[in-house]
Parts: sequence; structure tokens; C-alpha cells
Amino acid sequence: MDSALIIEDHIDAQQWLTDSVKIAFPDIKIKIADTLGQAMTSLKETLPSLALVDLNLPDGSGLDIINHLAGLKLKPYIVVSTIYDDDHHIFPSLRAGADGYLLKDQSKEDLAISLAGIVNGNPPLSPSVSLKMMRYFSSPVNQLSLLTKKEKEVLGFIAKGNTIKQTSEKLFVSENTVSSHVKKIYRKFNISSRSEATRIAEKSGLLD
Repeated sequence: MDSALIIEDHIDAQQWLTDSVKIAFPDIKIKIADTLGQAMTSLKETLPSLALVDLNLPDGSGLDIINHLAGLKLKPYIVVSTIYDDDHHIFPSLRAGADGYLLKDQSKEDLAISLAGIVNGNPPLSPSVSLKMMRYFSSPVNQLSLLTKKEKEVLGFIAKGNTIKQTSEKLFVSENTVSSHVKKIYRKFNISSRSEATRIAEKSGLLD
């Protein structure tokens, strides 16, 4: 991680996050945006490798910036930093494209440890968030709620053995579009193979 954008409007939280990021990545360059508007302006100038996003901002929801960042060709690593630990905030954030979800009730040192784990492929998740996710996904049907309608359609075709080309023809979209959906599905489920995707589709009842 060589650069970070912290999107946070509270000064104390800005300093807390800055200190934590510096502990995790001592040589990182940090920019701070107080609002969605400032964040968008900053992104036009420089694309960070790490973005920490608060969900409650003066000019809108952090989900808007998460959606924007997730759609970029060179997507930054997106981590939510918030006080909200309920399903109504956690899962929409992950669906939008967040790679991690950290609560503001942690110490700087604990937050830094979570962030440092990114380089080893460990998603930064607060303990209570991880527990909620484990409980949620203990019900296979709930897994599908992470996906958009189109992603569910793609998963269904892929799980039935269709190729990217065949799926694109059946959905009347380009192969690139299908490939993009598949990548998002894999990222949301933290999987890397068709067999894993098929297993999820079967357990969730998508193939019934």
C-alpha cells in the first residue's frame, strides 16, 4: 500500500484512522476528504491503493463512494470504518464492493493489525462483524442476498456448466460483462473456482 484516502468528516476519527494507517504502513501517503464531494475531487487527481470510507457523511452515504470505487478499472482496496455493526449496514457495504469492515470501537493498534493483514490476503474485519457474517452464512439461502439479480442469473448459468460465451448468449450481454459479473461473484463469496461457485448455488437452492 503506497497511498490511502480517508473519507471521514470527524476530526478525531480522521486522526485515529491516520495514526492507524501509518502504524500499518509507515511509508504510505495519506489524503483526507471530509465529504463525498471532496473524495470525488481527490479521486480525479490521484487514485489511492487503499480507501477507508465512513458510511455517514455530510453530503450522502459512503455507499455511493464505495460503488464508485468498486467500478473503477484499477479498484482500490476498500475498507469501511464506521460505528454501525448491524446487518443493514454491513451487507449492503459488502455488496457494494467493500473489501473490509472495521468498527470505530477498536484501538489504533488493533485497527493497524487488521489493516496490515491486507498484504497477506486477510480481509480486515472487526471480530463482531466476522461473527455476524458467520452466523448469517450458516444459512445457505442467505448467501444469495449478496448478489444482484443479474449476478444470480450468471451464477445459475455458470453453475449449470455453461461457459462464459454460452452465458453471454443466453443473457444477451457481452462476454466481458459476464466475466465482470463472475469476478464480482467470486469476490463477494471469497472464492476462486467454478466448483466453489457451483457448490454455493446448489446449497442456496438456486439450481432447484
